[in-house]
Amino acid sequence: GYTDVLPGNKSASVSFEGKWDPKAPITDYINVGSVVGLKLYTIKTASMEAFYGMTVVVSDGPKLTLNRENGDVVSWSCSGEVKGKWTDPVAVP
Repeated sequence: GYTDVLPGNKSASVSFEGKWDPKAPITDYINVGSVVGLKLYTIKTASMEAFYGMTVVVSDGPKLTLNRENGDVVSWSCSGEVKGKWTDPVAVP
């Protein structure tokens, strides 16, 4: 058999992370299989921003990072695959 490749097909995987907020735990919002919107900023100032926009299906996470001294959760991380097209960055004042 042969693989039919179309010009312009792209794929991407991403990882993202954040600080743990015990008042709004990420595990209440994101789990494996969740579909989330992400913005990857290339420019972010008070007067201008540009970013890649994408929809991601979470394939791993959230993984929690603990403080070794007291066992408290301090941060989280996830990874996933981009679903469909993503937008290229355009600077917007």
